[in-house]
Amino acid sequence: MPSLEKDAKFCPYCGSTLDKVFVEGQWRAHCPECDRIIYDNPVPVVAGVIIKDNKVLLIKRGIYPRKGFWALPAGFVDTHETAEEALIRELKEETNIDVKAYRFLKTINQKGMRYTSVLIIGFQITEYEGKIIPGDDAVETKFFPIDNIPELAFSSHNILLDSTI
Repeated sequence: MPSLEKDAKFCPYCGSTLDKVFVEGQWRAHCPECDRIIYDNPVPVVAGVIIKDNKVLLIKRGIYPRKGFWALPAGFVDTHETAEEALIRELKEETNIDVKAYRFLKTINQKGMRYTSVLIIGFQITEYEGKIIPGDDAVETKFFPIDNIPELAFSSHNILLDSTI
């Protein structure tokens, strides 16, 4: 996986050729024109765990990466959006539900399929309203018995489930 800090040749802000500077204990991409350090930070993602009657809600992914695999309802945090706002938005988009209450589970940093690093922020949904139907990039929604969960699209989703059951 290419790294922005290590592999970038041009500044994403002004287009100037990048150099390298030793900052915060490591070599980082630097734009001499903007005088900016070009950080390669993890991309934030939220994921929601819904357990009802000893079953967990999963969505079947309709998009890359891992199209066709089952996953927790999840998605990227948009700029100027809190993780909690992203959770509520993503659950509405993918499952049609309105999240009413949740609790923080944990964060997981893992190598991304499209990005160098992804920071997954996990929540357990403790109260919701609405009829569950697939939407956005989910082609199917289904509750699976906790002891019979299919292979999940992302290892982080297994870790989040393990922290709730």
